This record gives sequence, C-alpha cells and structure tokens, in this order.
Amino acid sequence: MKKKRLVIAAFLLVACAFLGIGYAAITDDLSITGTVKTGVDNENFIVVFDDSSANEPVIETVCGAGSPIADHTVTVDGLGTVSASIVIDSFKAKGDKAVITLTVANKSKVEDLTANLTEITVSNLNSEYTVTAVWASGNATETLAVGSTTKIIVTVVSNKTFTTNTTATNFTVSFKAQTN
Repeated sequence: MKKKRLVIAAFLLVACAFLGIGYAAITDDLSITGTVKTGVDNENFIVVFDDSSANEPVIETVCGAGSPIADHTVTVDGLGTVSASIVIDSFKAKGDKAVITLTVANKSKVEDLTANLTEITVSNLNSEYTVTAVWASGNATETLAVGSTTKIIVTVVSNKTFTTNTTATNFTVSFKAQTN
C-alpha cells in the first residue's frame, strides 16, 4: 500500500511538471505599444496685440531742440493681430522721442492655454535711432493666463538732427508666445 501511494505521488508530481512545462510552452506575454502625436492648436491659442477700446495704444512724444510737437505723428496698425506696425513720422532733431505702449492679450479659447512670452529682441537698427522694447513689468519674460493682458513699451529716440529727408528706417521688435 505504501508503494502504491508512492507511485501515485510520483505520478502526480510528474503530471504537474508536464502541466507546468506545457503551460509555459503555449503561453506568451502580451504588450501594447502606442504613439501619441500632438499638433499645433492655432485655432484655440490666440495671443494678439489687443484692439479693445480699454487697451488702446498709449503714445507719448517728446521733442528735441527745434522740433515742434505738431510735426510728430505716430500711428499704430495691426491691432487685433499678431503683427502690429508702428509708423513714426517727422523726427527732425536729436532727442526726438516716441514711447508707444501696446497691450498684449491672451484671448485663447481653451482655459489651460497659458501663454509664455519670451524675452523681447530688437533688430534691424542703424545709428540714427535707438530703439528699446521692454515688458512693462520689468521682467525678462511674461506669463499670461487666458483672459489676461500685459504691456510692452517700445521707445524710439533720434540720435541726430536731420538736415535732409532721409529714407525710412525699419526696425523689428519681436517675441514669441508659446504654450506648454
């Protein structure tokens, strides 16, 4: 009887071993891999120069010696878009200056599209003018939640007195609005 039990136990042990080997031979690990691609959401991410009446550009002109204030005209176009244009007409004397304050607004349609505004750069300058641009807060960069605004201040100063009409001098003030 003892021998019979031992044979049955050995048989069960060998049968379990074969079951384990058979299970391992016919099973496989399954895995899923995937790729998520993102795209640019230009329809919902909207950062522009504000064109609302509450945020009209503030324009201040200062005249150098012998340059009447009436001769200075400053116009700003392109509000409500991503590309504003400033035209300063009739600078005549060294020290003529125009300070233009524009409002930048995050009008994005989705609540989590915070705008990170990069440091401002000024390019295309010549020695006849000095152009500076800064965020009104004094910070190097700005962060705008949806529905909020900030100010950018552009200052243009004549470095010389003009005795003849000169060709227009173009300058570019740029920054990027990015979201996370």
